[in-house]
Amino acid sequence: MHLSKEMIENCSPVNYGFMVLTPESDRWNIRETNYIRSLSQEHGIIKLDKETFGQISIGDMIYIIPVHSCLVVSALAKYLTLGARWIEAKISL
Repeated sequence: MHLSKEMIENCSPVNYGFMVLTPESDRWNIRETNYIRSLSQEHGIIKLDKETFGQISIGDMIYIIPVHSCLVVSALAKYLTLGARWIEAKISL
């Protein structure tokens, strides 16, 4: 999957989505200080606050919540909403 170049409008600095660690109790801990600041197809640069940066190491799993996700959504079997609700995909062939 590639990341879309769509961004949050009227946001400074530019923001293409958020980086989060694993969900805590089925809720995402989204911090506006941890975001994707630049993109180039499958690669991106993530801006992190010092606390989050200190919690991760090379090889750790992180989650990306993109601004635009139509390609991502079509590839998943279920989704966890920001309101901590699971939605099962309805696949019709």
